[in-house]
Amino acid sequence: MRKKLKYIVPLFFFLVIMFNKSSYGFLVDDVVGSVDNIPITMNELYFFVAFNRVANLKYHQSNHLLSRNDFKKKLNIYINRILILRQEKKIRIISISKNQIDAYVNDFKKKLKMIHKDMPFPTFLRKYGYNEITFLSYVKNVLIERQFIYKRLQIFLYSSEKEINAPKSTKKIQSVVLLPMLKGWIARLRKHARIEINDNN
Repeated sequence: MRKKLKYIVPLFFFLVIMFNKSSYGFLVDDVVGSVDNIPITMNELYFFVAFNRVANLKYHQSNHLLSRNDFKKKLNIYINRILILRQEKKIRIISISKNQIDAYVNDFKKKLKMIHKDMPFPTFLRKYGYNEITFLSYVKNVLIERQFIYKRLQIFLYSSEKEINAPKSTKKIQSVVLLPMLKGWIARLRKHARIEINDNN
């Protein structure tokens, strides 16, 4: 019996590791960072990256591992996204309809076919541990984030235009003033959150 256990136990752990690995070769539940003690896993980050590559039709990066610098950059963007969504949930000014979600999902599926011709949509989701329901929730958050940022930019633009009356200055305001204001807002959100990044990945 002990001899059997000697071989069964290592085999068990081997299978656990194999079934918890993605095609990239990492453990899907590896923690790469956290926001206020809420962990961010490797799988979450790579789904975030894969989702954006499909949404933006990044053909040459459809199945591409991140470099160390890109990894940190994407992780920080993902952390910003968490903070922005959290801020919206505090005031709840954005409403997303089912039609908006369905339209985005249908567009995403079309883009997925263009990039991954041999990968059905359900397979793409399963690769990252998602299903139709969790994907719909993910898309809803994407739309909420987008509209909430747009609302913030409108507020920034209004406050800037009050100070500068010349119509010709509008484009200059948008490029020179709004972006730093948006970055400053996100920096303040980060300042009031406990953010940890795992540098070992």
